[in-house]
Amino acid sequence: MDYVIIIGVFQALLALSLFVVYKRRRPAEKVLTLLLICIFTHLSLKFVIYALSEVAEFKSGFNTFIDLAYGPLLWMYASKIKDHKFKTNKYFFLLLPASFAAIVYLYILYCGLSGSHAFKTLTLIYNHTTTYLISVSMVILPCLSYAKAKNLSSFWKAERILIKRISVLFILIGGISLTINLITAFKIYDLTSLHFIVRITCYGIMSNICLLILYYKIYFTLENTSGMLDFVNIKSDAHVEVIQHEDNPEGIKQLAQSDIETKKALLNQERQAAIIEDVHRLMQIKKVYSDPELSLEKLSAISKIPRHHLSEAFNQYLGKSFYQLVNEFRIKEVIRSLDEYKKRDITPNILLIAYESGFNSKSTFNHYFRKIAGSTPSAYLKRTVDENHVGTGTVTDWYELIS
Repeated sequence: MDYVIIIGVFQALLALSLFVVYKRRRPAEKVLTLLLICIFTHLSLKFVIYALSEVAEFKSGFNTFIDLAYGPLLWMYASKIKDHKFKTNKYFFLLLPASFAAIVYLYILYCGLSGSHAFKTLTLIYNHTTTYLISVSMVILPCLSYAKAKNLSSFWKAERILIKRISVLFILIGGISLTINLITAFKIYDLTSLHFIVRITCYGIMSNICLLILYYKIYFTLENTSGMLDFVNIKSDAHVEVIQHEDNPEGIKQLAQSDIETKKALLNQERQAAIIEDVHRLMQIKKVYSDPELSLEKLSAISKIPRHHLSEAFNQYLGKSFYQLVNEFRIKEVIRSLDEYKKRDITPNILLIAYESGFNSKSTFNHYFRKIAGSTPSAYLKRTVDENHVGTGTVTDWYELIS
């Protein structure tokens, strides 16, 4: 038993380390990380109990509160993948049963270690209640997650496979648990001797879930690295690297031209132009630039265009980095708002407009405004309305102006 659990702990820890080290994240990976943390904590608790505890009741049948979190987290992950506008924080109430069970669990644990007489009674009530809640949660919510995964587009192929497989494994755990508990409750057959085997099976399944998530993360790490390596070899006048620096806000640093023979671009000009047109449509109609947390990964998810294709189209077709492009749209929105206020002879809160347009840093906003508008925001407001036609042009006019 100890070996099965420790293998699962190691796999969960390995997967978690990848999520921490590799900063580029696919949408909803925060929820997936939380799921991994739950599995790691669950298996770690079980290892400590089996390795160190002398209380037989802890080892034989003490349900872990974390089991109640798996179904809700998987469902929230599937929902976030299906709809990027899905707000996971609005559904954290689904984790309330797990939170309440955690309080009871810790109290019973304290009673058991202190030798309290109430320990056995509390354990019996706790196990009886949580057993059915866990079984139902492990069946219903994974079934709903599986249904959501089936309806995902081909762009989400990897996530679709991951969700479906994890759902099946959770349903298997819940189904086994529910079947055994019903047979025991109705005294159809005494399955006490099978409890040990069932627990080993369940811990083995949890270990497999860690492997699935680990494979998923490695797959995208390698895919993005491959895309970046391919892109490094694309011929261009200037290669753009994004770095974070206090004096250079979005970190645009021009690198020297490569003297090494480069590969041909992955996409032809027609495909690049089509990608740029799709991105422009998203920027204009849905105003995705107003999201201060917009990243290349998130834009890839919204547009259903692979990340490295977006990066290539921006750099090859427009000659701009992702952050340049997004912040230019944000500045355009700021200038449009400032023009409206000037027409109505109202003094606006410039910083508030900047934040509403997607900026989350004053220094970044000022840097891009001076670069694009040629002056500070305050100086721009002092001009006459007739002098400023920037905010009223078409997308084509805008790019001719700022290129």
